[in-house]
Amino acid sequence: MWLLRNGVNIRVDLEEDPCWNKQDIWKARNLWARFKTMGYSNRDCSTYASASVWKTKWNGMQYSQTIEKSLENMSLDIVAQIPIAP
Repeated sequence: MWLLRNGVNIRVDLEEDPCWNKQDIWKARNLWARFKTMGYSNRDCSTYASASVWKTKWNGMQYSQTIEKSLENMSLDIVAQIPIAP
């Protein structure tokens, strides 16, 4: 999947969880692209995008301290408001 972000085409290489609905998938794709533009590796983009989706779906979900700190540093509260495609 390719997404256009800030005038740049970004190839989103994300495994979609079969439990996700369409909104979850689009949120994960948009987050993946955002994290990529922030300079993260493909692996980290996948990890953080997936973690973000699951934290939204399961209130109170906690990950390792490293992942939680990284998500906090990425201003996840603002990222969670990214518009998603229908």
